[in-house]
Amino acid sequence: MRRLHELRTDRDIRQQTVADYLGVSRATYANYESGKREPSLNTLKKLASFFKVSTDYLLGLSQNETLSETFSAAKPVMTETFPQQPSPALNMRERHMLYGMRLLKEAGKIRLERCLDTEIDLQQQEEIQRHAHAEGYGK
Repeated sequence: MRRLHELRTDRDIRQQTVADYLGVSRATYANYESGKREPSLNTLKKLASFFKVSTDYLLGLSQNETLSETFSAAKPVMTETFPQQPSPALNMRERHMLYGMRLLKEAGKIRLERCLDTEIDLQQQEEIQRHAHAEGYGK
């Protein structure tokens, strides 16, 4: 991951400092920088947090260091389904989920999308039932 080296040297940080933050040996971190070893997803998230950049940037999937820059430059998707409204920045759990989805093959993405749709439907049904019960219709 060549960007790790660039980020670290641009900020004048020692390999040992990053290794200590990650809880790994300096040699392990050096292997991440040289590409001899791939960091785990959890380690990748820690690296992004340490350098205050997106995981996409670390992986070379984006030229923008931050998520907000990445998403503001991206073309809107599925605007007919999701209303245009400001949304907060993604939290670490949401970034993890998006990164994981990118790793899936198309069949896995389709299955995941179906699960998500089912969960949203169930949640909406529960909300309707709660609302009906609160107004006395559920008796």
